[in-house]
Amino acid sequence: MIDKIEAREFLYEGKAKKLFATTDPDLILQYFKNDATAFNAKKRGTIRGKGVLNFWDSSSGEKMDKDRFRRDLGGGEEAYQEIARRVGA
Repeated sequence: MIDKIEAREFLYEGKAKKLFATTDPDLILQYFKNDATAFNAKKRGTIRGKGVLNFWDSSSGEKMDKDRFRRDLGGGEEAYQEIARRVGA
């Protein structure tokens, strides 16, 4: 049983996000950066709170967080229950 999910190995960094392996080998942690750009990156800034954490199932690529709701994928409550089960909550 895992007490808490922790970011482990850094996997990828893009313009808007960073991906990390976690203590659960079946979950990927996606962190959206607080950085913001406009006008082809001529204007740069930071928007506090813009970045959020998301969970994906690493083997299936299935989204297991708020994107289930935002994209009308259904099963949001079940996905959060599954995350809770995996972290031992």
